[in-house]
Parts: sequence; C-alpha cells; structure tokens
Amino acid sequence: ETRPPVPYEELDSSYKVLVDEIRKHKEQFVQARANNAVEELNKFWLRKTRKCVLSVLMVQRPDEETPRFFRGMNLEVSMPTGSLCSERNVIGTALASDPSLRRQDLRSIAVLSMTLDKPSQNGDETPRLPPSPERQRFVRRPRSQSSTCSVHSGTNPNKFAGELNPIQPCGACLEWLKKIAEVNPTFKVMTFPNSDCLEAFVHEVS
Repeated sequence: ETRPPVPYEELDSSYKVLVDEIRKHKEQFVQARANNAVEELNKFWLRKTRKCVLSVLMVQRPDEETPRFFRGMNLEVSMPTGSLCSERNVIGTALASDPSLRRQDLRSIAVLSMTLDKPSQNGDETPRLPPSPERQRFVRRPRSQSSTCSVHSGTNPNKFAGELNPIQPCGACLEWLKKIAEVNPTFKVMTFPNSDCLEAFVHEVS
C-alpha cells in the first residue's frame, strides 16, 4: 500500500495507464456537468447524496498485449434493493461485455469521488443546503474525513469541496473485491487525494 500518495510521475507504468483512464472518465463527467447534461442524475439516479463515484476497471488476459478498461459509476434509487456502488457496477459491466472473463483477468480498479455541484468561478463549490439526515445516511465515508489538496497541485482546497476522496469501498464492495483477491493476490485498488488525480494511493484488498 502506498502512503503517502505517490505522484503520477513515480507510479509504475501499469498504474499510470489506469490513472489516464480515470482522468478521461472524469473529464467526460465534468464536461457533461458543465453542459447541464446531468439533469437526470440530479433528479433521479443521484438525488440522494449528489455524490458521483466514478470507477475504471483494468482487465487483461495473459494472452493480451494491452489491457482493456471498463467504466462505472454509482446509482442511488429509493427502493428496497438500495443503491448500486460504482465498484460492483463496473465489475458487472465488464462481465456483461465479456462473460468469459476470469477473476484472474481483473487487474486493478480506480475509484474517484465527484460531486454534481458545479464549482463557482472563484473555484469554490456552488453553495448548497446540506443534505438532510435521511440523505446523509447514504453517503459513503472517505478514508479521511475531508478531501485534501495535493501539495503538488498548487490549487485552492475549496476546488475539491463536496468530494469524498480518498474514498474506500463499502462493505458489500469490499466482499466482492476480496473474492477477486482470493485468486488474484496482486489485484489493487487505486484512490486519490482529490479529483486532480496528480497523486494516487495504491491499496491491496484487505
């Protein structure tokens, strides 16, 4: 496990490509948010917490020269079945795309917390009323209690207001990841101090 977080430039090449993919996923989300194209997320899929958790799963068979990547995000629905976390969503997406995948082919997963609220022009998050106690119980807790500003980013910490980074898997997702790690001990979980993704934590499943 890497603590403190490792700068992107010092990561192993296999982890750098995973960071590159989560950055692409993030930029697609940020662009959609800027274009007011996330109305349905606001109204239904993420209305409980307004916290979007993005994930990228890296998959590579022994006979494949380059890895494949799958994207996921969390969904929150007011039903007895509850919410679907980003980690389980992306694993299901990968298996739906290729049912022949083995757990050994799942190499690593990156998880990044975002918010539906747009930053204001001065870099602060657009002010919003805090979630009600009913909504707060749906919020997954980060590894630390607040988002942090990377010492390498030189940016205002308020830029990351509302994020839950670095975010850890919930109990249900952790059980899924443990089942993968049983047959693939090298499987890693990557999280980030903040959504700049200039540094990364690389965790073993435990």
